[in-house]
Amino acid sequence: MDLTLLVDNTTFTDRYLTAEPGLSKRTIEGLAVKHPKLVAHPEVFSSVSVDGLAEIGSLVTKEKAARHMALTLTKTPVNLSSRLVFFR
Repeated sequence: MDLTLLVDNTTFTDRYLTAEPGLSKRTIEGLAVKHPKLVAHPEVFSSVSVDGLAEIGSLVTKEKAARHMALTLTKTPVNLSSRLVFFR
């Protein structure tokens, strides 16, 4: 099974301790790009502000994400494979 997890890349330029910033030259070089799929709860793109603190939540809108990946937003379980289920 091949499983890819999308996570936040919070590295700083020129500080390569545990990761490094990503750059894909595939588009620049005219190579095919495999777009990711996102399976998530419908509220994944919601922003929340609690007790006057800074806004937290996704900085990306659903519309912007949909331009770059296939979205499946669901409140019900989704079989990702025969042995892996997305469940909120």
